[in-house]
Amino acid sequence: MASASSEEWEVVDEKQLYLELQGVVDFPAETPVDRFDFINADSQKPLFKIGDFVYAGRYEDTVGSHMAFRIENCPAATADTAPRRKLHFAGKTDKVLKMAPACIRQKNKEDQSSCGS
Repeated sequence: MASASSEEWEVVDEKQLYLELQGVVDFPAETPVDRFDFINADSQKPLFKIGDFVYAGRYEDTVGSHMAFRIENCPAATADTAPRRKLHFAGKTDKVLKMAPACIRQKNKEDQSSCGS
């Protein structure tokens, strides 16, 4: 399988938002992108899947803006000083997607027929 270069892709509609995962304290930044999946991202109640975990959420406007930065580690000047970090502006947004853990189960025909009776 050949990997596609970035020149083969065109960004049609890019949105930046702040994703708040309830119950997640320390999310590893090195998690591969292929472990993420958005379901119905443009709906009022989107779902977000990370590996085997599913989160349901809602969009909210923020007060002010959320800003994102990439961290670059710089070499330390000497062995006695702590490593320095340089911040690079990555983007900003006025939307937040608040997500909470969700339990997903398959629909039954019996469940559908019993609704509304």
